[in-house]
Amino acid sequence: MMKGRYSQFLFWLSLAGALALTGGPVGATIINHYGGVYGGWSTNWNAISGINDPIDPLAEGRLDFVGDGNNPGGYYAADANYVYFRVQVHDSAPASNVWNGTLMVMIDLMGQGASNVPEYSFAWDTRQDAPNHGLELQVSNLWGTSWSNVRMADRDGSNGQKIAPPDFSLSGGDGYVRTVDSQASTNFGLTTYVDIAASWSFLRANTTLNTGQLWRVQFGSINLANDHNVIDYDVAGGVNPSDANSIQTWSSAIMVPEPASMALLVLAGLAVWRFRRK
Repeated sequence: MMKGRYSQFLFWLSLAGALALTGGPVGATIINHYGGVYGGWSTNWNAISGINDPIDPLAEGRLDFVGDGNNPGGYYAADANYVYFRVQVHDSAPASNVWNGTLMVMIDLMGQGASNVPEYSFAWDTRQDAPNHGLELQVSNLWGTSWSNVRMADRDGSNGQKIAPPDFSLSGGDGYVRTVDSQASTNFGLTTYVDIAASWSFLRANTTLNTGQLWRVQFGSINLANDHNVIDYDVAGGVNPSDANSIQTWSSAIMVPEPASMALLVLAGLAVWRFRRK
């Protein structure tokens, strides 16, 4: 009996590993948009509270953030090497060549800089010109009273091209972007996940972001333009670009997990499982 249970455990562990390597659930189309193929995407996502969003009457569903209590609109995860963000948009199966605009994951690092102002942003400039666009690391540039006044600037100081470092390189493991489509939801039909990964080594060298910090998060989108324009299409959390960018329009604070602590929790869980089997 013990041998059979152990074999079952190994089977499910192998299946989980296979799903992690393929990058997502069976039946979904996964498109690697930037950075190449990465086999270490998180499979343990934490929902971001306060960032859910209803369907908006927007023509470009791929730039429309959606989420509710059944299917949260934003997630984050972390391991020893990367921090991950997952954004849910209202489009069932966008092809690689139909993206036209920008998706931004903005971060307000609590206790640093002005409150309610994003110190950094991970922006996916979706133009099909990877050497000059793609995943961009941004810093605050223009900040007004509404989200439609918000404009970020490239960390590398060059809005016309990518310079690595201090920007995400096209290859080399600094950052990745992929989409996972055909995600069934309770109230939004089939949706798509936009997943972003940024390496801790890159962030520690070029930002003040690190593990063990409190962050607030907000999503913004720009239609038919790159990431050097103001937010004009959608903001998560039931917020419109014309709304005031008050502290209430950000997510609840998230604690980016310490990778060492995460590893200890996994080992502790395995130890408990083996003890109970005995």
